[in-house]
Amino acid sequence: MAAAFGLGQLVGDPLGTAQMMRAKPPITSGGAVYYPYSTDSFYQSSTAGLAVNSTLTAQMRTFLSSQHVQSDWPYPCLHGLDGDQWGMPYAEPQADDPLWSLTGKIPPAIAQLAKQGFHAPTWFGDQLTGTSDSPFVVCDTVSGVSVWACGASVVGQYAISVRDCGIFEHASNGLDKRNPYSDSTVNFRTRGCIPDSMVIRSSATNAAIAQGTGLGYVLHMMFCETLTAAGFVSPLIACEKGKYGWGAEGTRIGIDRSIDLSQRGMSPAGLAVARTLQDHGCILGDNSGGPCALKAEQSTQVYDPWQGLDINHRSLQGVTWADFVVYG
Repeated sequence: MAAAFGLGQLVGDPLGTAQMMRAKPPITSGGAVYYPYSTDSFYQSSTAGLAVNSTLTAQMRTFLSSQHVQSDWPYPCLHGLDGDQWGMPYAEPQADDPLWSLTGKIPPAIAQLAKQGFHAPTWFGDQLTGTSDSPFVVCDTVSGVSVWACGASVVGQYAISVRDCGIFEHASNGLDKRNPYSDSTVNFRTRGCIPDSMVIRSSATNAAIAQGTGLGYVLHMMFCETLTAAGFVSPLIACEKGKYGWGAEGTRIGIDRSIDLSQRGMSPAGLAVARTLQDHGCILGDNSGGPCALKAEQSTQVYDPWQGLDINHRSLQGVTWADFVVYG
């Protein structure tokens, strides 16, 4: 399908959305790590076989090297660790977990979310950060949907008020229903961002460490500043306004596949995340308001999903932006 798609035209589909490459998810000793969406989804797609754009790669490296906000960060920062509150509150609920309801600003396109609710553990409300974005992601395997929201705050027992929210059904190819390549009539999220890409999951990280692999899915990067004039590319369906940096939103970048990451001196958890950026890459999904970052599951005193793992803000310090390439 070739469709005019705003500033981010999908003609030729340079980032591989239309021709997904099947990924092999890591397996834990106790069973398979759960992956939402079809195995040929963008979410599970590999960077293997994708063309590197040398011009865009040079532009990105030059841009990042010139940004004051990146001067102390020659690699992506990991949020949600070491007391940092800018990570992603996240849950993979069980059938006996309670149903939570949403109130506040719920897009009319997904009004059913307010009615049906979603499953989450009883402690989930204590994970909310209360920051200016205060987001969360719940991969509700019980109901077969993933829920994202921002501006989240607890307003009652198992009730959360939000500033915006979205829902993606797992029985789909994981693209927003407004994307011409989507097979869903339900999926809806601001600018088409894939909820599950927005979080580094501890369950997938543990499995990756055990198997010597990456996490098995494409990540979502909070980029220092994108370029509104460049528009967007799939999997996104829109871009933020008033941005004067570099790159179209949705652009897929990753660590050069030729690099031997095992020689870079990273911890097992850091190596697992780096391998993810090499095997599956990430998209420029949001503007960070600071250095480029990825969101790990939020760690709090109530619940620490990273207990026992050597992971922190600087776990990717074995790589630099010179190791990253742009696909498309």
